Amino acid sequence: MQYWMNLKKILFLLTVVISTDLTAHAQTLLQTLSHAKKLYTGGEYEAAISDLRRVLFFENNSDPEACLMLADCYRNMHNYDKSFYYYNLALQLFASDSMKVQTKFRIISLYLVADEPNYSLSQLFSLPENMDSVSMRRKNFYSALAYYQIKEYDVSKEFLLKALGDKYMENRIDSVYKLAGRNNHHNVYVPMFLSIIPGLGQFYLGEYKASANSLLLTGFLAGIYVLALRNLSPLDAVLSVLPWFERYYQGGLLQAKELAVKKKKRKDDEYYNDLIDIYSNQIGSPAN
Repeated sequence: MQYWMNLKKILFLLTVVISTDLTAHAQTLLQTLSHAKKLYTGGEYEAAISDLRRVLFFENNSDPEACLMLADCYRNMHNYDKSFYYYNLALQLFASDSMKVQTKFRIISLYLVADEPNYSLSQLFSLPENMDSVSMRRKNFYSALAYYQIKEYDVSKEFLLKALGDKYMENRIDSVYKLAGRNNHHNVYVPMFLSIIPGLGQFYLGEYKASANSLLLTGFLAGIYVLALRNLSPLDAVLSVLPWFERYYQGGLLQAKELAVKKKKRKDDEYYNDLIDIYSNQIGSPAN
């Protein structure tokens, strides 16, 4: 009898110790999560990641709020692969339809940042039809950006006007899309063709320093060839100078094309940002 009494006491004390330990552990995780939120809010993403990963480790990756914050942290540190992973994990864990929608919007916007418009559109198509007006506006805005990225400007414009809901902005929007369309039709091989005359392609693009460098360098090599003719046979002069001349001449052609591609991309980004500014000034920036 005494044996069973002692055993009960031992089991009781063991239960108290375990429950106390579990309670303390739970409180520690809550404190860690609270600290992670403060770091996240303060923009200390790397430190927040450490705390959030600890929480998720002990929670077996079952805390959707921690997953969402962790995805945001990785996004702000430009680690998009891990950001996508934790956004999708949060999407699976959230029970609330509204939180699922908000998480999808984060995924969509990240695809836009990563210049993956087709993936953005596939996520947009999967959104429910019966969303509130704010979510529908956001859906239309992201649709406008996605269609802009795939150069379907007319469709993009329709969605942007839906998102804004105010026709008086249409003239300004028209102007941006017209400029974007012209820029999209610029042939990047034209400056390359013009560079048959050294420096002309760069001059055409407004890259005057690069134009002068190309012209002076090829002109210098041509001058070296003339001087070489005075001391060497024509064949030896050609063999001495031609490899260098050919290298820098072809380099000028390729540089003109590369500068054209960069300028086209820069202009495209500029018009894209103009559309974002129009929306932000009229409606406000969408969260993520």
